[in-house]
Amino acid sequence: MSRVALLAEGRNHHPNWSNVYNRVSITLSTHDLGG
Repeated sequence: MSRVALLAEGRNHHPNWSNVYNRVSITLSTHDLGG
């Protein structure tokens, strides 16, 4: 999750995720036009 967070931040994307036991759910949003 930390590696993805750094990559996402560098691309101006903002992950919203949850990590529960053996399941990770990720939704990405961006402020980029057409993103």
